[in-house]
Amino acid sequence: MAATGAPAAGGYPVLYLLDGNAAFDSLRQARAQVGAARAAPVVLVGVGYDVDDRYDVQARSMDYTPPSPGADTPRGVPGSPTAPGRAQPGGGADRMLAWMDGTLRPLIAQRYPVAKDRQGIYGHSFGALLVLHALFTDPGRYQTYVAASPSTWWNDRAIVKEARAFAEGASASGRPARLFVLAGGKELDGVMAEDSPEAIARRVNASGSTRVDKLTAGVQASYAHQPGKSHGEMLPIGLAYAIRWMALE
Repeated sequence: MAATGAPAAGGYPVLYLLDGNAAFDSLRQARAQVGAARAAPVVLVGVGYDVDDRYDVQARSMDYTPPSPGADTPRGVPGSPTAPGRAQPGGGADRMLAWMDGTLRPLIAQRYPVAKDRQGIYGHSFGALLVLHALFTDPGRYQTYVAASPSTWWNDRAIVKEARAFAEGASASGRPARLFVLAGGKELDGVMAEDSPEAIARRVNASGSTRVDKLTAGVQASYAHQPGKSHGEMLPIGLAYAIRWMALE
């Protein structure tokens, strides 16, 4: 966890960083990207694993991916969503979110003066799947959702199907949430337009314009394209923007 400076009135905004080992390892690079060090104080909470590496591939594959048919033997590879999968078993996102909601977030609230209405979550790749699943299952869970380079191909486009269902059936409640989706130009080769990260953001926004009662399903979505950037480069870039968006909220 990291926090610098005194909190604003009402407490610190809090940003939960999935793949916390890699995210904290990338913080210096992230701050250099967009000058996030000049922003207001934000409590950063790394959600990681007790390993020496940046990632625990098996654990994150289970914890960050949404429950869906065939999640125990997931299909899909980048550019070929229905191909035989190479990923580890998944589908545990609901358990992960329940632990964060019931254990981790109350613990942070005990230790820091936090603003309950300025809570955010950031994830990259598989972590971005958890971010999107958190939004699609309970938009009021956080106020800011940042999904960098979501692995939309995972398990026959499971997250794309969730996005469609969300856009068709969600209803607004309380303060609108913000969804930021990012992707790099180099990682979009072979991704069909309707499965792209941009399409997910566009679908969430378009849903609100077709039915007045949904008010964009309580979500204001935007897409930030990063020309020439690869999948790996997007982790610190997305992190930098996430910190800045939280600080400037």
